[in-house]
Amino acid sequence: MAPITETSYTKVYVVDDHPIVADGIVKLIDDEHDMFVCGQAKTAEEALKEMKEHKPDLATIDLSLNKMGGLDLIRELRIHLPELKILVISFRDEKLYAERSFTAGAHGYIMKGEKSQEVLNAVRVVRDGGRYTSPAMTRQILDGYGDKKPKSGIQSLTNRELEIFRLIGGGNSTINIAQQLHRSPKTIEAHRTNIRRKLEVANHAELVTRAVKYVLDEEDFN
Repeated sequence: MAPITETSYTKVYVVDDHPIVADGIVKLIDDEHDMFVCGQAKTAEEALKEMKEHKPDLATIDLSLNKMGGLDLIRELRIHLPELKILVISFRDEKLYAERSFTAGAHGYIMKGEKSQEVLNAVRVVRDGGRYTSPAMTRQILDGYGDKKPKSGIQSLTNRELEIFRLIGGGNSTINIAQQLHRSPKTIEAHRTNIRRKLEVANHAELVTRAVKYVLDEEDFN
C-alpha cells in the first residue's frame, strides 16, 4: 500500500467558542489516521479569515457564536470557499435549526452529546459528499416536502427574528440588540413587531416572558 502523504489527509477546521467542547472535537479528529485539525477559532470572524488561508476540506461549526452567528458564517463560507464541506455540531435543537443550517449551505447537522463514533460517522459522511442528519430529522425534512401548510410559532420565525428572539430572552434591550447586530433600533423594533405577530403575543411583557422561557428551555436541553 502506498504511504500516506499529507495530501491524503482530510484537513478539518473547528469553530466553537466552548473550549472543552472544541478540545474534545480536536482530539477526536486528530486521533484518526486519515484526518487532522488544521486550525480552530472561537469566533466566526476569525474562522472566516483563517479558513481563507488554510483552505480546509471540511469545517465543523457551532451555531452559538458571538457577533456573526454560525448561520451567517456558513453563508459567507459558501461564497468564499464553495468546495468546503460543512458539518454543524450544535446544542441547538435540530428540529428547529437543521433545516435552517442546510438552507444556509451546511452539509450535515449533529447534536452535541452524540457518541464520539457517531460524530466521526457524520464527519466522514459529509467529507465523502453525503448529507448527514439524525434519522428522525431526515423523516421530518422528507415529510416537509409534501406538507404545504404554513409554519407556525417558533418555526415561522426567520433566522434574524429567531436570533433577536433569543437575544430578548437573554435580557437584552432593543439598543443592545441593535448594537450587537449592527442594525438600527428602528429595525430591531420592526422585527419585534413581526415576532409578536407570528407568536401571537399581546404585548412587550408577554414577548419577554416567552423569550426568557425559550432560552431557559434551550439551556436545560443543553
